Amino acid sequence: MKKTVILLTLIIAVITGCRRNDNQLSGKLTYKGAITGIEYKANGAYIGLYIDSDLDFLVYSTFADSDGNYSFYPVDKGDYYVYSSITIAGILYEKLSTVSIKANSTLNKNLLLE
Repeated sequence: MKKTVILLTLIIAVITGCRRNDNQLSGKLTYKGAITGIEYKANGAYIGLYIDSDLDFLVYSTFADSDGNYSFYPVDKGDYYVYSSITIAGILYEKLSTVSIKANSTLNKNLLLE
């Protein structure tokens, strides 16, 4: 009986440990025009998810869609640095931000590039 309980406990631990990672990070990128001061969609902007503030260890990268939206899926739980940039008319707009991803969560992180 004791061996059966131990075996069932191990099986349950393996099954729950193998659950799919449902964490997602998404949002919208915008930039404020240096001359106009108007906020625009940052379509085509680069966005990278890093594990260090020096941006040496990249986890994911993508480019914003035509509406400035981005998404990373699946993302392991933990703390990350999000760096985004776009160059418009020779002007570099960028942003470095931090995010904390919790287990089985969806995080919406909008970024204004300046």
